Amino acid sequence: MSMNVTQCRELIKEVLLELDPKFYSANAEELLVGTMAVESNFGYHLRQIPNGPGSGYFSIEPATEASIWNHYLKYRPELAERVTSITGISGPTPKALIRRLDYQIIMARLKYRTCPGKIPSSLLERAWYWDTYYNGNPYYGTVEDYVGKYNKYCR
Repeated sequence: MSMNVTQCRELIKEVLLELDPKFYSANAEELLVGTMAVESNFGYHLRQIPNGPGSGYFSIEPATEASIWNHYLKYRPELAERVTSITGISGPTPKALIRRLDYQIIMARLKYRTCPGKIPSSLLERAWYWDTYYNGNPYYGTVEDYVGKYNKYCR
């Protein structure tokens, strides 16, 4: 069962603007829907196959979630409070990586927030950005996989 891309884009925009308007851009929105497409076949797989640690639409690993809380949000208490205000979650909560789409959106966006440079505007450059800073393992996906799944699920 795939998700509705229009509704996902709307939710991504809504969540990011509520978190902080500086976290939203059209490029960030497209990067996140593309990440959903390549990481979970746009919602079809909610746990990484086979038995990997990644969970949810963005296939976020608990270690990545803990790193965001311990090395990014720890030094940005106002932002951490916004995350808690929006989601009710105040620290690493691996079950939320499967059950809470708003939380998954925030964690994925914060993961990208720690990456260098601006989010690219072209599909191919966003695919490279995902592969370099989010994926980093050709066994689990390539630039071509990102582009193909984006075109399949997000057009």
